Parts: sequence; C-alpha cells; structure tokens
Amino acid sequence: MRTFGLHHLMTGALLIGATGCGCLGAPVDVSCGEAKSAAIAAMTDADLRLSPTERGLARTGESLVIPAAAHADGAQGTTWRTDVVLTAVGRSPARVRLELLERGRANPDPRGIDLEIPGGTVTVLDDVLATAFGVEGAAALRIHCLEGTLGATSRTYNLQGSDPLNSPTFGQFLPALSMDDAILFGDQGRLLQLAHDPTLAQGQRTNLLLANGGDRPTTVSVALGDDTGASLGEITETLEAWEYRQLDKVFERVTGAAVPGGYAAVEVTTAGGRIFALASVVDNLTGDPVAVPSVLRSSRESTNLTETQLVPAVARVSGFADTDWSTDLVLHGLVGPVASAQVTLLPRDQENTEPESVFIQLPEGQSLRAQDVLAELFETDGAAALWVTTYGGGMAVTSRTFNRLGEGNAAGLPAGATFGPYMGPIPFTRAFRSGDQAWITHLSHDPSLATGSRSNLGLVSGSLDDIDIEVALYRGDGTHLGSFVETLRQWENIQINRVFERVTSTPVDSGYAVVRTLSSNGRFWAYGSVVDNRTGDPITIDAIGVRRPLPAGVIASADMAFRLFEAGLEVGRGVGQLPGPGLGEMLGVARSARPGWATRTGAGIPFDPGSGVALGRSGFARGRRGVEDLPGVGGGRPP
Repeated sequence: MRTFGLHHLMTGALLIGATGCGCLGAPVDVSCGEAKSAAIAAMTDADLRLSPTERGLARTGESLVIPAAAHADGAQGTTWRTDVVLTAVGRSPARVRLELLERGRANPDPRGIDLEIPGGTVTVLDDVLATAFGVEGAAALRIHCLEGTLGATSRTYNLQGSDPLNSPTFGQFLPALSMDDAILFGDQGRLLQLAHDPTLAQGQRTNLLLANGGDRPTTVSVALGDDTGASLGEITETLEAWEYRQLDKVFERVTGAAVPGGYAAVEVTTAGGRIFALASVVDNLTGDPVAVPSVLRSSRESTNLTETQLVPAVARVSGFADTDWSTDLVLHGLVGPVASAQVTLLPRDQENTEPESVFIQLPEGQSLRAQDVLAELFETDGAAALWVTTYGGGMAVTSRTFNRLGEGNAAGLPAGATFGPYMGPIPFTRAFRSGDQAWITHLSHDPSLATGSRSNLGLVSGSLDDIDIEVALYRGDGTHLGSFVETLRQWENIQINRVFERVTSTPVDSGYAVVRTLSSNGRFWAYGSVVDNRTGDPITIDAIGVRRPLPAGVIASADMAFRLFEAGLEVGRGVGQLPGPGLGEMLGVARSARPGWATRTGAGIPFDPGSGVALGRSGFARGRRGVEDLPGVGGGRPP
C-alpha cells in the first residue's frame, strides 16, 4: 500500500490519501467493509416502454445535432473545415435528412438535403458546409433519421495547406448529440478544462458554441469562473428558434486577464427551453482544437448514489514519430459543500486485481487540474485507464492527452505548442455486454504512414473473468476485411495500434469496426483513435452503441433505476451502484416517495405503477417491476 501525506495540489483541492487495498470505496473515514457496493438489477414480468438514447445513434423518427461545423478562416491564420460521416448501422438502409442551422438567425424551417445510405455502408461528406450546402462560415447541423438506424460523427479541423486531401491537419472530434444531451430548463451544464491567453502568442483560447434545440426563443445564462472557483463574470444570450451562435474568445467578455484554467456554467432560464452547449479550446500555436461537451449537473442538491466513470486512456509515454504524450486530467466539484472522488489506476496490458487509488475532495465550483496525471497522482509512467468513482454524484471529470513540442521540432512550430485529443469519461452503466455491438466509425488507414491517417482501437474489460472480444473490420462500402479475437483479463485495457493492418495491407479510405464480446458474462468499453500521419494529431472516436434487443418488460438495470428515480426520487442522474448499506436506505426512500406503487420486501422493492407513469426525459413504464439487491451481478464493479 502506498500512502500520500495530506497536501494541496492547488487552491481548494485536497488529496486525502492513496491505497492499494483494491476496494473502490468511499472517503477515508469509511471502512472498506462499509464501502462495498451492491449492484442494482431491475426486472419485470409485464410490459415496459423505455427507449434510452445513444449519443451518435438515431433510429427511425429520432434526431441528432452536430453542434458546430465550419468552412471559414479563423484567428491566428487558421482555416477551418468539417467532415461528416454517416453510417447505416445494420443491414437495412437509412434514409436521412441533413439540415443546416445557420449562425446568428432563427432556423424554423432550415434548408436540407435528403440522403439514402445502403445498409452497412458509409457516406462521407467532406467539407460538408461547402459541398452539401454551398455556404461559408459556421453553422450547426440537424440530422433526422427518417427510416432505419443511423450513426453520425464529425471532425472539424484546421487545414495547414491549400490541398484539402493532402495537407496536414489539426482537428477535433465533434459528437452528434441526442436530444437527451441538451441542457434543459432547471438543469445546468458545466464546460470544463477551459483556458484563455489574451496575447494569443501562447497557451489556448476558448470559443463557446451554443445551439437552440427547440422552436421557441430561449435565453441562456453563462457564468464564467476559474479553477479556484472564483467568479469572473456572467453573460446572457437569447437564441432564436434553432439558432446557432458562436462566442469567440468567450473569456474576453468578462476579463482582460489570462485564465490558465477555467469553466463555464450554462443554465437555461426559459421554461421549456433546450440548449446544446460545447466549448472549443484551441492551442494558439498549433491551431489544434479540442471539443469539450457539457457535463450535466442536476438541479438536485443531494443524492444517495455513487457514480463510476471510465477514462479509457491516459498516458505518460513516448510515441510514434518522436512524440511525447501526457494526460491533463481535471476534476471539478459539481455539488457541495464538498465533493469526494476516488481515482483508480488500471495500467495497460495487465490484469488489474489490486489497483492503486487516490481519494480527492473538492469544494463546489473548484477544480483539481493534474497536468501530468500519472506523474502527479501516481508517480508512474506508461499508459493506463482510470476509474473515477464520485460520491454523492458531486464531481465531474474531463481529460486531454497531448504532445508538447520542444525546441527545433520537426514541425517547425514554436516550443511549447501542443496538440492532442479530448477524451471524455464513459459512465460505468454504458458498458457493452453480450449481445451488444460497439460501432466505431470515421476510421481510415494509409499504410505508408506518410499521408492520410492511421487508426488505433482501444478496449477496456469490465469483467471479473477473462473475456473474448471480437473485432470485425469493414470498408465504407460494407466489404468485410476480416475479423480477429482478443482475450482480455480481469479489468485489463489494451490499445491495438494500426488496427487495419491486422486484416489488410491496402489503404482504407473510410472504414469502421464492429466490436462485440463472445463471452456470456462479458462487459467492455471501446474507442477509436484516428491520427493524422503528417502532424501526429489524433482524435478520439466515441463508440456508437447498438444494444441487444430487450425482451418485452426487461430493461438494463441502471437505466431502469435511473428512470424510476428521476421520476421523483431524490437521487442523481448517474445510477449504477449504491454504497452499502445505502441500498436498503434507498429502498425505504422509494417506498416513502411512491407509497401508491412501491412496497418493501426482504429481497428488494417491487414497483407497480399500474396503468403507467412518465419516467424522466424520455421514458414511460407500466406494469410491475422490481429493484433487488444482487451483489456482483453482471461481472461486478471495478476491483
């Protein structure tokens, strides 16, 4: 066991201690026995109507929003372009309408184009604003899936030359957001890991991207602060119906000083309003951007739950073409007065049965920023994944893995210039299980490594046993290039570099991977990394989840509990585990909150809403269902 003494990493951020006991527990004044958690399993013997959304995936009648796209010149001599990749997921074709949400105006009836994509194939819209709509400037995009199942991704990049096909690029992955990703009236979105240097000669600058997700004018309040929690000022914007707005160098609206680390708190003040918010943080020396999605903070002030999130890749390692990678991790207190979290290290390429952890506490509104997280928190190097378990649902996490250039670098850029991708956390509850598929699109590979891009694939096991994971690789026209199987040990994580070279020696201009577990008890997470061969700049591609069909009346446990609780129980958004003996306490609260259809039994609590009840944002349930205490179900929690 390794233990840190008490010390401040920065103002207001207190590192409590570190332990190798292997128990993902609670703050240090709680014993390991008390910190053991019980999984929630939800079952039903009747009808159920729940359809949880997936970021980047739209089924018939559903819509997605790409919150920013560009064909424009920007600050510091940058040239911005956006490519969109649309994939018909599965064997059936997808009919799609792509619509333009123009900047600075209402878009009640936006112009659009209709596309039909054959099943299992990819349509790539390079420089989408120019080629699909013939416009310049910046905009957002709305995507309607008229029929079938659609996966959507985008990349906005800074073009370093005049040839869009052969010039070096620095870019950012921009997710296609579902309606559930919007900030609603009564909730708050936090944008973290922001920065601004007003000289534009070093450091970074932050642009704020807002899109109205509804048919009415909506007012939004944006409070800007720094990592110490100090308020820098507040701005208010009113967006017309489906308007897109971009606030460049947003910190200059409230201060003339440098902001080495900061955040934005975005609130919708119009009843019934819906806003998509995203930050683009741009390196002033390379023009490399990272897109930071908002972290939703519920208006509830307290919760009984823990939430576990996975940061699937962090690094302190040398890479291809003389790159040196490190990871900047930010933890931010969402609810107070003090938020607690445990960060657990899972080194790459090994079984992780007794991992090392550190405990952290933060006051509300303050951030801990570990600019080289493996060195600062764990005194190690290499590559790894991190589990971040928060108590009371009160802490958010973001990360960026980057390469910092030195003097005389091959790119000819100033010393201190950086590039590298944002990597957001994945909730524990979004693991892929037996019968699920993880579709990773927007991939390509040029085996010369001199032009184009190369693609890497990351896999993280969430199981207590060895599991087999199958990776099937395809060209964009649906041609199956080949498949292979990887066996992962308990809580192991790996990265397969140049993954297409496992199945082909030829270039792949546009391709995708379909990843699934062959083990009945398997649980895993997956991501893609696409690297520009000329600059070495990567983007992280989120996996699009195609979940196994659920029999009538059966729903994944955490999502079921989440929807039930969001209907009125005083708990938070992220539901997956409860710290014992909190399960029994929660069941008692449930009975009190829903006396008409919640009763207590020895094994758990059955819910019987009778003819029906609305559940949260997008669910409706009826019939009888239950929440039971089943420790260790589905492979268990992190070790």
